[in-house]
Amino acid sequence: MYAYRAYGDQEFLGWATDVWNWVAPSQITQDQAKTGITPVRPAPIQGQCNGKSTAGGVFWRSECSERTDMDANVVTTGLFETLSAYLCV
Repeated sequence: MYAYRAYGDQEFLGWATDVWNWVAPSQITQDQAKTGITPVRPAPIQGQCNGKSTAGGVFWRSECSERTDMDANVVTTGLFETLSAYLCV
């Protein structure tokens, strides 16, 4: 995304969009947090962590990798949210 903004080359924008589309299914939705069920993991997920909703969190491994890995983290979530914001501008 930074390359697209710097150089205006549509190919870079296409790659950023491809990454967003690849990662988006790994983001936990409000409904998934409420029900504890997500299509990208075989086991139930926690809907809350320390009293806060896990909605918006992003699993750090894509749905085509090790699906038993239930970890979501701030780095993956932050990068995805940043890319989302840049794509909206």
